[in-house]
This record gives sequence, C-alpha cells and structure tokens, in this order.
Amino acid sequence: MGAVLIAVFSASTSIQHDTSSQASPDSAASTNSQPDSSSKQATRGTADKSQSAQQPAAQLTDAKYLSDRYGLLADTACADGADDYLRSVAKYDYAWDHVGILETKFDDYSLIVKKPGVLTVVSDKAKLQNGFGAFEHVKLFCDFDTQADYARDPGKTVLGYSIDLPDN
Repeated sequence: MGAVLIAVFSASTSIQHDTSSQASPDSAASTNSQPDSSSKQATRGTADKSQSAQQPAAQLTDAKYLSDRYGLLADTACADGADDYLRSVAKYDYAWDHVGILETKFDDYSLIVKKPGVLTVVSDKAKLQNGFGAFEHVKLFCDFDTQADYARDPGKTVLGYSIDLPDN
C-alpha cells in the first residue's frame, strides 16, 4: 500500500510540474523580472534538511523536544498496548482512572532519555488491585521509539513497559 501512495504522490507532483512549465509568455515575462519564489522555497527546503541533518543528535536527547514533537503519537501508541501489559502483571485485576474523551492516559514524560530518540511517557492513572480488593495507583512507563515508522508498523514503536509499584 505504501508503494501506491508514493506513486500517487509522484504522479500529482509531476502533474503540478507539467502545468507550471506551460506558463504563458506574459507570465514568463513577469516571472523573469522578479526572483522565482519556488527556487527560494527549494533553497529554503534544502537548508532546512541540512539543518535537521546537523541537529538531530542534540534534539534526540532532549526529552522536552521529543515530548513536544511526538508526545501525542507516543500516548496513542502506548495506550494501545497498556491494557495487555497491565493484564500480564496484575495479580488480580487492574483499572484506569476515568479518562475523558479529551484526556490522554499518558500525560507526563520522563526527563531522562534512555537512548537517543526514545521518549519515556508516564501515566499515574493506572491502578492494580491488591489481595484485599482495593486498587492502588501505580506509575506506568512506556518507552516509545520516535524514529521508528509508526504508520508502517505501530507495534515496533513501543519498546516496552514498566511499572513503579507503591511502597507498602
């Protein structure tokens, strides 16, 4: 399916290119008198790519940058597998605090970046049931790989989960 999307994108790009190359002589004269804005954009795009190639090491170790850029995607990916993980570690049962439609399960992140590009999102909304039937809150951590291709394989973006049990 990815190849189809690329082919469609390439076809639409070539169509745009072909229609822009068929400019009338009047528009060509006005274009020659002013600098070409598309060449400025192409130059700017190249400069942006070269800057991003120089900066990723610093950005990939900055937890705030990773959270600002990938936080919502990390929450979505981590929330998908969190129930399975909690079910596997719960001795009895597990539950979540009420999460509204505009709220996220993972609403915080760790300031420590374990590996470049790995964002650790944190939730304090998970609860595990103890032997007496009471639920205790736990901190649930999810390591999200910001450099993996989420669209192609969302399961590979989540590197793992861990919990911090309450002190008794």
